[in-house]
Amino acid sequence: MSFNKLTKSYQIYSTNSSIAGIYNLRIIASLNDPFKSSNSSFTWTLNITEDNASLALPLPVFQEPLTDQSVLAGFTLNYSLPRIINTAQIAT
Repeated sequence: MSFNKLTKSYQIYSTNSSIAGIYNLRIIASLNDPFKSSNSSFTWTLNITEDNASLALPLPVFQEPLTDQSVLAGFTLNYSLPRIINTAQIAT
């Protein structure tokens, strides 16, 4: 999830397409002090849609399986990923 200050918009990223839909979120605020109490609320509608353009992109497939890596705090580990098979050419 990210927030863009310029457009005042949120972007939510997920690989789970089942979260797509419209959600109504009710925000409730209460202010209590010794002299006065106040309650306020508003409803915020959140519309989560699928990005169909990204669904057309092929997933990367490595020529060799990835190996497990362990890194200890304070140490550096460099790991080169195996070459990627161009799945777009395979599908055609």
